[in-house]
Amino acid sequence: HFSLLHTTVHRAAKVVSSFEECKGSFHHGSEPEGFDSRTRVIRICQKKDNVYHFATLYSPEYRIPVYAAYNYTNSTTRGRCPNCPWLIEPQLDQPDGDDEMAKPTTVRGAGENQALDSDYTGYNRGHLNPVCLNPRNPEATFTLTNAVPMNKTQNINWYWYSEHVIRNHISHICINGQLYLVTGTLPSKKFTQNGRVSVPTVVWTAVCCSAEWDQVNGLGYDFSFALIQSNIRLPLENLIDIGDQWVAPLTVELAPNDE
Repeated sequence: HFSLLHTTVHRAAKVVSSFEECKGSFHHGSEPEGFDSRTRVIRICQKKDNVYHFATLYSPEYRIPVYAAYNYTNSTTRGRCPNCPWLIEPQLDQPDGDDEMAKPTTVRGAGENQALDSDYTGYNRGHLNPVCLNPRNPEATFTLTNAVPMNKTQNINWYWYSEHVIRNHISHICINGQLYLVTGTLPSKKFTQNGRVSVPTVVWTAVCCSAEWDQVNGLGYDFSFALIQSNIRLPLENLIDIGDQWVAPLTVELAPNDE
């Protein structure tokens, strides 16, 4: 969708009071419940070229996203954007700012309520909505409101594993349906970077396939499952104990209106 000869790419992230404008990112249009009970959160509809691509629930206290909600349609192409710059959301620090993603140098008070590039020294910028699952608009994922500090090895393992499961297996089972994914974190006050940004102890992804039954081929059914991985070099059971009372989101309903 862009030309290498002359390109004007508009990437926008709109702070909203509800996810109504980007509810298509959620199964049945319903956001997960229980995630806003532990800390103040801000809802962001991530938009590029006037099209909403995914939704983000963001914590200005921890300066990382709580989760990203997005869709995936089976594709033989991997999303890649090796030269994409990492941008920030102006309205998080500057309420009267533009809803276009921007470079920190253009935002008044940049970093007050969100992470900056300098907060990632020694860590990977771990996408919650992975670039590899966005072959059509990979550049839309390059906002620090879609990233968390991840150990390099854990980051590589996590995205290789989750991509392998989703792209190579699950997408071929959810043949006639739509995959709805929510990738989230277990933020921690104990582990921080620069004393500002939470280094999550756990990353997880919940996946739901919503499919219509194909009577001719006998295909199509709803199913769901979840993936979870440590981001700190400690056993997973210990990480949940030190998760600063953030265990509840791991057990909330992902589609509360679904019978």
